[in-house]
Amino acid sequence: MSIHKHLFLSLFLISISYNLKSQDINDHSAAVHTNKKSTNVEISNHALGFRTGGSSAFETSLSYQGRLSGNTRLEINSGWSTSSLNSFWWADGAHQWIWAIKDGFQWYAGAGGALGFADSDVDDQVPLLRAIGIIGIEYSLKSDGVPILLAIDAKPSIALINNFGLLNLNFAFAARYQF
Repeated sequence: MSIHKHLFLSLFLISISYNLKSQDINDHSAAVHTNKKSTNVEISNHALGFRTGGSSAFETSLSYQGRLSGNTRLEINSGWSTSSLNSFWWADGAHQWIWAIKDGFQWYAGAGGALGFADSDVDDQVPLLRAIGIIGIEYSLKSDGVPILLAIDAKPSIALINNFGLLNLNFAFAARYQF
């Protein structure tokens, strides 16, 4: 991948992070200045479960979320996927910002990276490195007395090394136990 693509991708991810943080500051500032009560974001200290779905390949992963500070968390997934041509193992991580919608519903967006290996008919154990984004909506059953978090999301990614699907868009469902 050329230096121009790396530079563009880096600037794009930094711009997303800056814009999301600016929006969070502006939302908080507007709530303070208008004396309106803002809807509270609910983030568990820990959540553990699975994420499953895919795009051109079916994937399943073990998924962990940990609260960082304010309205942010870290999500880490480790899993595998298979298609008719390849099989993949990977681990990914994303820093996420969460915004409340209403009554247990929240939406989130974030960015991070993934690394792993691909096996194909041609090559064995090809290393992968990808930049990822994530956007989704989730519903917490915690207010109903059930510590389960359900989510659907989209995770676009771009290959930084080895062109196994240069651009990919993955859709998934997740269920996690909150503690």
